[in-house]
Amino acid sequence: MVGSTAIMLESWERKVGNEDGCVKTRVGRDLRSLSADIIVRACFGSSHLQAEKAFLKLEDLQKILSNGNIGVPSLSMVRARTHATSERDLLKSLQEAAKRYEDNSDLPSNISYDKFIVDNCKNIYVAGYDTTATSVSWCLVLLAAHLDWQARIRTEVHDICGDNLPDADML
Repeated sequence: MVGSTAIMLESWERKVGNEDGCVKTRVGRDLRSLSADIIVRACFGSSHLQAEKAFLKLEDLQKILSNGNIGVPSLSMVRARTHATSERDLLKSLQEAAKRYEDNSDLPSNISYDKFIVDNCKNIYVAGYDTTATSVSWCLVLLAAHLDWQARIRTEVHDICGDNLPDADML
């Protein structure tokens, strides 16, 4: 989360620096991109490029999903990563869970190993993508409207983090 957010904030700082401190930007779009990037990195770790392309397609399908139950094609990267990495991320956890269910015959007969993983990734994406971006957008709107709270939060963050990026212990 910190790395993805830092990249977005650096891009905003570059824009502001190039425009003498005043720039128009689509904050909502940037926050949706940030949400997607965080979800993809959490799910797929450093091997997120293929997943990012898949999730961009899921964004287009999100509207269709609300109109009925359609299948999402199996992701080739699920199989490609089965033995490709020892990196611990959400995809690896889903693969292990699917394997346990498959080994114990606990998966329903109409759900394959790949479908279990793809459906869970789709659920995480759909549940987290817009809700996170919308929540952060509203927080920014409220902070812009209440400068006293903005100052209090800025002071608290500086007291806890200093000049460092936040980590789990600071939170």
